Amino acid sequence: MRRLTIIKTLAFIGIGFLLLQLISYVSIFKKQPLSKLEANEGDLQKENNRNLYILVYLFQSKCNGHLVPVFVVEPAVLKAWISVNESTDHNNCVFFCKEKNIVTFGVLDSDWKNKNDAFIKSLKSGGLTVRRFTEEDPGFVSANRSSLVHIPTHYLIGQGNRTDPLIHLVVFYTRTDSYFWHSAIVLPQGPDHVIPKITFAHTSGAYDRFTLTRARIDGLWVFLPHTVKEFLNQVPQSTFIECNHTRAALFVGKYGRDDSKKAQLFTRKSRQLLSRAKDVLDDLGVRFWLSSGTCLGWFRQCDIISYSKDIDIGIFIKDYKEDIVNAFESRGLRLKHVFGKESDSYELSFQAGEIKLDLFFFYEEVDHVWNGGTEAWVGNKFKYIFPKFTLCWTELLELRVRVPCQTESYIRANYGEDWFVPVAAWNWKKSPPNVQPNGVWPKQEWEKVMQVYE
Repeated sequence: MRRLTIIKTLAFIGIGFLLLQLISYVSIFKKQPLSKLEANEGDLQKENNRNLYILVYLFQSKCNGHLVPVFVVEPAVLKAWISVNESTDHNNCVFFCKEKNIVTFGVLDSDWKNKNDAFIKSLKSGGLTVRRFTEEDPGFVSANRSSLVHIPTHYLIGQGNRTDPLIHLVVFYTRTDSYFWHSAIVLPQGPDHVIPKITFAHTSGAYDRFTLTRARIDGLWVFLPHTVKEFLNQVPQSTFIECNHTRAALFVGKYGRDDSKKAQLFTRKSRQLLSRAKDVLDDLGVRFWLSSGTCLGWFRQCDIISYSKDIDIGIFIKDYKEDIVNAFESRGLRLKHVFGKESDSYELSFQAGEIKLDLFFFYEEVDHVWNGGTEAWVGNKFKYIFPKFTLCWTELLELRVRVPCQTESYIRANYGEDWFVPVAAWNWKKSPPNVQPNGVWPKQEWEKVMQVYE
């Protein structure tokens, strides 16, 4: 009992000391001459810098007091920090004021869900304003749950005035135990909602999982993603698009769902094959995306098409690596055929049991991209034309994979205006609206450009 009393006493003393330090620090900082902040900026900007730094200090102190490990994700801050001596100890707003009026932090859902209520109350009791943003839990939507569950996604924290600096707090969720996901922040519009320019999470994002490390920035101990450079490299390529579960429900309602044992077995084996392909290409650093029928299944019904016989993925030819074949075969995937050559209409196919994995290589032109096809034993060449596209992350069969961001135009190019209607009989040489003849391989090249293995 006496020991417990001593511990409580020490805890109260520690909290009291922290509060005194906070009050003292902020008081001293407020009295600093503006010239000590950013000597080359105007008085208004210096005032904003000072207010932002005070806000960051108050916020970080509250985080420490509640044991909430928020971490810096503001790209400008992270870029500036890694470009200088990481041990530099600045006591002014050198890094946190890179974006002038806003700084973005992240927090993992696992560190947030049991502490957010008390933490938010503490912020408000300290005189800060907090705006909370929520949206439907994508996990509940994808599971076709009847009840709506909303999750917190973003917070804007400030000192009251519309023009004051803000802290943007982004909640990162773990999806399928393999990657982090955050939603896009959707801000209210109108003259009554003047908000500084948001610099992070304009779109939903997906990231490799990371651990946290501590660093001293502008005199404050803060958390950062452990591999800051890798995190920054992912930021411009992090855009995530959710499968349209409403469209998938319409498709199932109109055409039904194949729940036969054969379809379930195919789906299970398809996931295993796609997962193995993902592991191989991720290890090689080769970007790929869902293509052809696999992309159609994701876009139309958030699933694999049960009557298909293969998995289709696309790769830009510029990302090709010579050890792709060896890497797949070392993982137990047998090379089935090689069509074309690296400079023209290249295509690889691997076999895993009864399911085939097709790798289509795409060539970029000025106003379009294309991949080729070869008719074995005849030598006829075909070309499939697509509008140019960028790549986004999504999820299929609980795997994080890429799809063309402009998915609908990609699907329409390959399957036409009736893409929503299932077609069991598909002729790869005639059915696609974007296919066109592309000549014939010279007979002297047949041995090289049409390799088929038993």
